[in-house]
Amino acid sequence: GGVNFHVKYSGSYLFLRVADADFPLRVCYKFLDDIEHETPGRNLKSVLRNRMAHYGDPKSDDFMRVRGEFEEVKGVTKENIDKVLERRERLDRMVEK
Repeated sequence: GGVNFHVKYSGSYLFLRVADADFPLRVCYKFLDDIEHETPGRNLKSVLRNRMAHYGDPKSDDFMRVRGEFEEVKGVTKENIDKVLERRERLDRMVEK
């Protein structure tokens, strides 16, 4: 539970983001950097809506996306190793007979 406040001051504007405490910190600051660079001369409401949708998606964070892919590959690798070990045990039993 809980929330964290992320603040960035650009000299002219103060940007604030409130996010769940478990939301990745680097994503929060990437969001603030993005808002800072897109805001001048643009409709703030549409920029915020667009960027919130983008950064609210866990796949927008390259690190989290790669980590998820790594966990997936790790699971498949573990399954394959287990299968190889089972085959080895069966072969050893066949050789013993």
